[in-house]
Amino acid sequence: MIHIHYFDTREKEYAPLIAEYTKRLRSVTLFSHQSGKGTIDQIRHHDSNHYAAVIKKKYQTDWYRVLLDERGKDCDSLWFAAMLSSQINCVFFLGGTYGLDSSLLAPLIEYRLRFGAMTMHHILIKLVLLEQIWRADCINHGREYHR
Repeated sequence: MIHIHYFDTREKEYAPLIAEYTKRLRSVTLFSHQSGKGTIDQIRHHDSNHYAAVIKKKYQTDWYRVLLDERGKDCDSLWFAAMLSSQINCVFFLGGTYGLDSSLLAPLIEYRLRFGAMTMHHILIKLVLLEQIWRADCINHGREYHR
């Protein structure tokens, strides 16, 4: 089972692609949250504390917790597929417009992942994550996928 937590965004233009991948991935559930308000630091602090509370309430045990973080580690699709196949339950946390305070979440997270050195909009990260989960599923089940 895979859960993806993200902060609600206006994603009309990406909605068809996100819907397509979530339809392909029956084991994936998306959870939308409302981002905080205020200054950038206040929003980051609110959003990070919100995720910390979610982790403590639902994901303390039996879940591999992954934070999507621009300071995380890069990986390739084969490593990602192997990581997913070795976990029964995996939960991903994506930041909002202003990101998250990864130092606040560090004690609660097993792995910090990034999709390269370039900065990407958080909506695109959600889409890339869904695509990589789909690709990992293809790899793990020996199905063809476009390289």
